[in-house]
Amino acid sequence: MLQKTSLKKLLPIGAVVLALLVGIGFGWQARKPSEVAVNDSVNDATEAQTEQSAGLDKANSSDTKDNVEKSDSADKSATVVSSTGNAVNTAGTQDDASVLAMAESAYASGDLTKVVSLLTPLAESGNAVAQHRLGFMYSTGTGVEQNDAKAIEWFEKAVANNDEESRVALSELLNKQLTANLDTSAQIPMLEKLSAMGDVNANAVLGSYLLTGTGIEADPFRALPLLRAAAEQGDSRAMTNLGYAYGTGVGVSQNNQKAFQWYLQAAELGVVRAQVVVAAMLEHGQGTEPDEPESIRWYLNAASAGNDAALQRVGELMLEGKVQAPDDEESAAIILNLAQRGNDDAVQWLREQSEASNDDAKAAYAHILLSSDTPNFDANAGMPLLIQAAEAGISNAQLLLAKQYASGEHISLEPVRAYAWANLAAAEGNAEAVTIRDAMVALLTPSELQDGQALSSELFDARKQKFELAPAD
Repeated sequence: MLQKTSLKKLLPIGAVVLALLVGIGFGWQARKPSEVAVNDSVNDATEAQTEQSAGLDKANSSDTKDNVEKSDSADKSATVVSSTGNAVNTAGTQDDASVLAMAESAYASGDLTKVVSLLTPLAESGNAVAQHRLGFMYSTGTGVEQNDAKAIEWFEKAVANNDEESRVALSELLNKQLTANLDTSAQIPMLEKLSAMGDVNANAVLGSYLLTGTGIEADPFRALPLLRAAAEQGDSRAMTNLGYAYGTGVGVSQNNQKAFQWYLQAAELGVVRAQVVVAAMLEHGQGTEPDEPESIRWYLNAASAGNDAALQRVGELMLEGKVQAPDDEESAAIILNLAQRGNDDAVQWLREQSEASNDDAKAAYAHILLSSDTPNFDANAGMPLLIQAAEAGISNAQLLLAKQYASGEHISLEPVRAYAWANLAAAEGNAEAVTIRDAMVALLTPSELQDGQALSSELFDARKQKFELAPAD
């Protein structure tokens, strides 16, 4: 089948960047021990009790770590009750900041088991920093067996304590699971959690599911606020779905003007589907004033991304004389796409261009003539055109000719010639030709392979001489 050209020369399309897992190293640099606040729920009396039970000598703070380790067995039972009624482990009479500092020191020395033993009681007592760090350790498998469920549990607890770093980490972790889980119904609970946290991606995806009833009962009235929230934060998918909602009247009053505005915003951000809709609305004056040049620009833009509907419309516009592709190869590929859909005008265009010695058109028209499932099938007329295009250096024709020699479908079965033509097409960067060439290598004897390589050189030299080409680099 003739290789399609993507029209990339007309207008490039941007790419979407995926989110990465949280943290660099242990992720602690942003939180120095001196910046960590002691749990606000522990009152002054608690602090006094903590110091008394520890027997701390504030003047000798350098001995703190030794004192804690010596009295470890007694410390494990030492707890106080916060003003909220929650049990707070005093961690060997050390305050939260000191324990975190000890954990950081243990991490720096590589004693990860000690890090976990220090952080766990502190996290269980409600310390958000310890909760965040345990979440990080479980999410990355640092010092513990990797466990996303436990990571999510600790991150959620830290988020409940208003920890912003954990909110970001939880969002990224859930989004990672979301990407890996193709079961839509299983995604819903994760999306609900993320959406409640204000996650843009979750709002966009959950809004889409609710709008269309994918994996969950359709609820357009709940979907629209989520989509608006995501769209207002720049999510192009949400913009596209809002365009759909306003264009069809799902959950809102039908409004082409609003539909066009949302589609246009998404199109400008590179959503190909939205670009096609914008082109059509501009062409027909729906929701906006008719603007044929701008409509054509958006059709070309979408066609450059390989959108089939856009390619079809661009082909039709070419036949109408309203669009001109940058070169013969582009034109032939686009018109072939239309001809394969049974467009008689496109077939006629290819025929006329072939007769006018357009080699790309010859390759495309030969493809039509050699397709036995079309009413234009004529192998006797198609093979000469194909050979002419291949000899002219059209890589798609060389590939198709290699297939013909490899199968013997409309020409004699000649594996050596199949290799030679595939080798030439592969040299032009045709990926499918590389596969055909390598398959032929496995079938040829060493002597036949040598003959095929020699024939490739002969064919190339003949083309170079005929068209006065410079030697290849």
